[in-house]
Amino acid sequence: VCRRGGTWVYWSQTPISLNRLPPSAVGFSMPKRPKSAKPNPAADSDPSPPLNNRNRFAFWLIFLGLPLLATGYLAADWWVGIPPEAQATYVGRQTCAECHVAEMKKWEDSDHDLAINLATDETVLGDFNDVEVKHYGILSRIHRDGDRFLVHTEGPDRLMMDFEVKYVFGVGPLQQYMVEFDRPANMPEDEIARLQVLRLSWDAEKEELFYLSPPDVDEKLGPNDPLHWTRSAQI
Repeated sequence: VCRRGGTWVYWSQTPISLNRLPPSAVGFSMPKRPKSAKPNPAADSDPSPPLNNRNRFAFWLIFLGLPLLATGYLAADWWVGIPPEAQATYVGRQTCAECHVAEMKKWEDSDHDLAINLATDETVLGDFNDVEVKHYGILSRIHRDGDRFLVHTEGPDRLMMDFEVKYVFGVGPLQQYMVEFDRPANMPEDEIARLQVLRLSWDAEKEELFYLSPPDVDEKLGPNDPLHWTRSAQI
C-alpha cells in the first residue's frame, strides 16, 4: 500500500486505487482532508470561555448574597411581628402538648423527660439515711435535714462540709446529684446559679452509693485539679 499524491493505491499485480473502490470492498475508508483545512489546536480545548472577574463577582454575589438576603428578610419579619409589649416567658409543657399530643405521650416518663428534676422525695432515688462511702481516704456521707438532701464530702478548700442537693440527674442505671455554687443573696428564686455534679453517685440497680472516677484517673483529685467535682471540668 502506498500513496500517490492524494490517492491511496494497493499494489498487487496491478495497481488499484482504493479511493475508487467502495469502503465495503476494502474494509475501511480513507477520508481526505480538504486542501483548505488546517490543523486547529483550539478545537480540542474546552470550548467554554474562562470566568473573568465580572463572572466571578456575579457568581459569588448569587452564591452568598441570596442566602444572606433571605436570612435578613426572615429575621426582619420575625422582629417586626413581635408585639412591643410581648415578653419571653416559660409557658410549660402543657402549652406544647396542646398542638403535639402524640409527641407529648411518647415523651412523658421517658429518659429525656426524667433527665433532670428538682430534688424531692419523688425524684431522689438514693438512700439519704446516713449512707457512707469511702474513696481515696475521704469518708463521704449522704443524709437529710428535714426536706433537704445533703452530701457531706470534701469541698473546694479541702474541708469536709455539707452540700445541699438541688437537682437530680438521670434515673438509671445511675443517678447523680447537682449542687449549686456561688448563688448571690439577691438572686431571684426562679434563677439558677452555677451547678456542679457530685462524683458521689447512686447505683439504681445495685442500690448503693459509689464514687464515680473520671475516665483513666486512678488517684485522688485535689481541689485545684480541673477534674475535681467543684471545678470547671466537672459540670
